[in-house]
Amino acid sequence: MRQAVPAAQPLPRRFGLVNGVGLGAMIRRDVARVIKGYRHTVLGAAVSSVLYLLVFQLALGGDWQVVPGVALVAFVAPGLVSIACCQRAFETSASSIVFDRLEGMLADVIMAPLTAAERTFGYAASAAIGGLMAGATVVVVFLPFIVLVPAHPLVLIFFAVAGATMHGLMGAIAGIWAKRWDHYTAAVMFFVIPLNFLSGAFWSIEALPPLARSLVAFNPVFHVINGIRHGFTGVSEGSLALGVLLVLAVNAALAVLLHRLLQSGWRVKA
Repeated sequence: MRQAVPAAQPLPRRFGLVNGVGLGAMIRRDVARVIKGYRHTVLGAAVSSVLYLLVFQLALGGDWQVVPGVALVAFVAPGLVSIACCQRAFETSASSIVFDRLEGMLADVIMAPLTAAERTFGYAASAAIGGLMAGATVVVVFLPFIVLVPAHPLVLIFFAVAGATMHGLMGAIAGIWAKRWDHYTAAVMFFVIPLNFLSGAFWSIEALPPLARSLVAFNPVFHVINGIRHGFTGVSEGSLALGVLLVLAVNAALAVLLHRLLQSGWRVKA
């Protein structure tokens, strides 16, 4: 009688230095959520941005200039693109964590063979992609009203990616902190929206008193908006070099904080 050959025992999967398979799946999952809810995540941002642009255009007229040589629409449009990009990045990572927690799926991310550094990168990358998708859509819907031709493409790309990443990291931290949707909404209404709207998106900081200008100059969100505006129009109201250093420093600090929270399991394993 022929003896049955024992089946080979499955071996544990080895990923190497970085678990690219798991990290890619994590990023694709959150980006898929943005695409699936495109009516809110992408089209909603585009419609609200167009309404803001029309309000400023109809209220103040096309000849009114915020800064010499730059028409109102040309000045405001990059600010609206920045806000759409940054707010969507924040909401992508924050809502992902809050949704997973309330639906009992956060354990799937915790139990996955991903390190805290990989999870940190995954949340930041997926949020940045979602934010850039929203920002690009706003640029497209603005084309019938204004032609946005980048004057400095590399500057535009850097500040758009850095700003979206910054808000994605902040969103992940807020998502870990928030235990309910009420907490998430409070973070958006009392932190993200004021931080973006009071950072020179619609007005020139030259109209502020000297003390206020000095305070705004150390606001990283102002430098994100200023960098994106400079990338589109070539006009800058602050130091680009200071903006690069400040944004990179804030992103590094946020990444370290998020890594520590994920590593310690604070409000994640509870």
